[in-house]
Amino acid sequence: MGTISLCMIVRDEQELIGQCLSSVSRLVDEIVIVDTGSIDRTIEIAKSFGARVYQRPWDNDFAAARNLSLEMASKDWILVLDADEALDLKTCQQIKDFLKQKKECYLLTQRHYTDDFKTAGFVACKGEFSDFEKKYLGYFETGVTRLFPNHPQIRFTFPIHELVEPSIYALNKYNILDKKTLIHHYGHAPEQKKLKDEFKRNLYRKLGEEKIIANPNAAKPYFELGVLLLESSKSTDIEDAVGYLSKAAELNGQSPETLMNLGYALMQLGKYEESGIVLTEAVQKDPSFVDAWINLSALFKKVKNFTDAERCLLKAYYFDHEKNKPHILINLGLLQIESGKLNEAKESLSKAVEIIPNSFDALKGLAVLYYKQADYEKAWQLMQKAATLGVKPIETHYYLACVLRGLGKASEALRELQDAKQAAKDEFDKGCIDSLLIQAIDREYELLKKSCGV
Repeated sequence: MGTISLCMIVRDEQELIGQCLSSVSRLVDEIVIVDTGSIDRTIEIAKSFGARVYQRPWDNDFAAARNLSLEMASKDWILVLDADEALDLKTCQQIKDFLKQKKECYLLTQRHYTDDFKTAGFVACKGEFSDFEKKYLGYFETGVTRLFPNHPQIRFTFPIHELVEPSIYALNKYNILDKKTLIHHYGHAPEQKKLKDEFKRNLYRKLGEEKIIANPNAAKPYFELGVLLLESSKSTDIEDAVGYLSKAAELNGQSPETLMNLGYALMQLGKYEESGIVLTEAVQKDPSFVDAWINLSALFKKVKNFTDAERCLLKAYYFDHEKNKPHILINLGLLQIESGKLNEAKESLSKAVEIIPNSFDALKGLAVLYYKQADYEKAWQLMQKAATLGVKPIETHYYLACVLRGLGKASEALRELQDAKQAAKDEFDKGCIDSLLIQAIDREYELLKKSCGV
């Protein structure tokens, strides 16, 4: 069996690098780390695992940093990981088995953990890897070539979104095999994403612009930068995203994914007619494109066309063959409540809770359903469970107040509304306020004050 060099680039990764290195400590034969300027305990932790650490000043080039780690590797095989990734025992055994076979390159599957069930490709966690799932609601997956022979001509290219595949294809010696081998990735988890988002956007934007200058006639750099800017909450960034995605669509008009993202960006800017045209084109090009149907539904909901919004979600649910996207069911259930289809809504929301029992939105949606049916006890039980999740405090207090009012507990409901108003005050500076919800809270508060004689 061949030997393995673990190759990494890091910077200020003290929170996660220990987990990463521990997960592969019995798999790899050497650890080669290129540090680009850590000022925390990253290097100290790495060396405690026997890593050889090389310092390299950061020059906005991910490929160059990764290639230095490859140049310093001395074993037969290269395994590339980031500090916010880890391997489970099953994956480690699979990799050992690969090393007994003919030398090839391997596409590994990154499982990105997230609590955002609206993320494209979201799949609910099922406890298959409980030590790695860490109570996250779910994940989405992408493929990346991370295991390959140590060959001097296999190197990363592109300073941003660096890839090793072009050099493998150019070498024309190895195949890239997809064995569905997992890498557990935490970079999209809430606490890690919040820390890195602003830095990543600023850095990746600069590098993305440079990549476009170097490849002005390629659609991919425009697409990547457009999608990156869609993560921003700034309208100027969304406007720029529209420009980049429009150019990507111009260069590759056959890509439903490009059209879907462009349609979403236009919707974010309130350009609903243009968004509808683009999203419709996306589903025409790929009628089974689940996320495009979801975005088209969101557009119809914004313009108060609930019939077509429900129709699009039913399409999305039909094409979601694994039936593991709870946000389809949640949104469908909420639309069915608005349309007065309470039995259908109950079925949709109950299925969502089965898939993802700790989803605040699913629990709240089902609570709203029971509230509308005047079953306040069931609504109360569901909202209490939702409250234990510790998320969305404004909504939590507001809906608890509504249910308490239904139960005839006006004084307790008033206290919940007071807590809701305080939570809203705390969130005001963050720009996280739903104005309609605040108006509803204020109305309920004034009514309850009168009924309580306050």
